[in-house]
Amino acid sequence: MTRSSVDLEEAGPASFEELRVRDCSIKRTLDVVGEKWTLLVLREAFYGARRFEEFLANVGCARTLLSERLATLVEHGVLHREPYREPGQRERHQYLLTEKGHDLFAALVVLMHWGDRWEAAPQGGPVVVRHRDCGEPLHVELRCAHDHRVFEVEETESGPGPAWLICRFSGIMKGVAAQCDSEMRHLLVTRRIRSRRISGLLSDRLDGMPAVL
Repeated sequence: MTRSSVDLEEAGPASFEELRVRDCSIKRTLDVVGEKWTLLVLREAFYGARRFEEFLANVGCARTLLSERLATLVEHGVLHREPYREPGQRERHQYLLTEKGHDLFAALVVLMHWGDRWEAAPQGGPVVVRHRDCGEPLHVELRCAHDHRVFEVEETESGPGPAWLICRFSGIMKGVAAQCDSEMRHLLVTRRIRSRRISGLLSDRLDGMPAVL
């Protein structure tokens, strides 16, 4: 499914603040995965669950609700639905993470670490995610393009991104097109008036001339 967003060409010109709220990427992400059961489905997918019964055993929601959440993730391209058949059994489906789904791994790890710090028991959380090659625990950090590590939001600033520039350019081009259209309409009307005047003069002249037999 193509991503759902505001059509920038139809939206018209907007200030950065208007577009920041109206076409927010955080909001779009939450529209897809911002619900408890959906995040728990993703948790199980990262732990290796593939089949419906595996999800059902650990997510903790009703079958119908799980079916809906899996269908939503498939619809948005986060999971891929693939058929399989056990010997002597009817065809069933398993759910595999797509590239889009794998991109959410860091977000799930951040949520886990936040829960370990602020919501877990004093001894910490029940799971540690480690690097398979060296065995050391993972941690997620923010770095800029120059590899500076960022610790606090006060060290950052937010400004217009590509979508805002496209929106502004689209608005400018629409304004130019509207002005050109207005001027063209005016020119055509002027030409029609002139054409009618010339036709009227010719008609008057012809009416005043004697008939030629």
